Amino acid sequence: MFRTPISILLLCLMASSASTLSAAKPGAMGRGPEDVTKINQEEGERLIGEFRQQRLRGDYVFLFDLENIPHRGKRSTYEGIIWGTWNEKGPLSRTVIWEPGKKERKPLLQIIAQGGPEPHVWIWEPGKEVRELPSEEYFNPLLPGNDYSAFDLLMPYIFWENYVYEGSRQVLGRPAHQFLVWPPEEIRAAKPEIGAAFVALDAGYNALVKAELLDDTGDEIKTLAIRSFKKVDDQYIIKQIDITDEISRDNTRFLVRGAAVGQDLQNETFDPKLIEWIPDTTKIPFKGV
Repeated sequence: MFRTPISILLLCLMASSASTLSAAKPGAMGRGPEDVTKINQEEGERLIGEFRQQRLRGDYVFLFDLENIPHRGKRSTYEGIIWGTWNEKGPLSRTVIWEPGKKERKPLLQIIAQGGPEPHVWIWEPGKEVRELPSEEYFNPLLPGNDYSAFDLLMPYIFWENYVYEGSRQVLGRPAHQFLVWPPEEIRAAKPEIGAAFVALDAGYNALVKAELLDDTGDEIKTLAIRSFKKVDDQYIIKQIDITDEISRDNTRFLVRGAAVGQDLQNETFDPKLIEWIPDTTKIPFKGV
């Protein structure tokens, strides 16, 4: 069932700095429900504020697979590279995606995404002009045979302004604090079926564990689950994310295969005017994950 609204702000990030962690890592199994200590609204605001400020030390570059796992039918996989940093507006990334198994890697899609309270997404496809995606297209699949969308990349619900702390419980084997957030009017206009979202933060490390998009009756539409983390050069990164369409039961899996953290990327890497240019990665010190 749905809850009665209240207001304030919410959160973001796809990685957690190891400087905030101790013996265990995000996603390590908790001992049971007794591990979950409830908080109040004021404490929830503090945790959210801290979560929104988290970032890795330095910039990062990830090699990844993007796999479509349909409920019925054949699996398909794309390969890609994502370069990431942060600026005063929020997380900033550049993504290049191509089909695997080709002798000559020609990109199928290039994306530059500015996350934060006021997101922007630019895309380039072969034979087409660079364009900024209008917000009503954020929900459209970016690739043939794959449900991954700009909305999944941006995770804008972590910046929606209306929220309430909903309690604490075990989520994916971790003690977590849950928040219910409501979309702004522009999201409701573009996607009326989205009624709200649940966001679960790890109670020990204040890292994202799971997010659920809900309809107006409180039923799940789509679920984003952080399945595993990996330590790279004393920093924890997310290794696997599963995004499940709860209606079709199709699953999209983002799996990091190689990572380089602590980088210092050029500003040109994230310039939409240079989106057709692919940054050189031959000297990037990737480590297998």
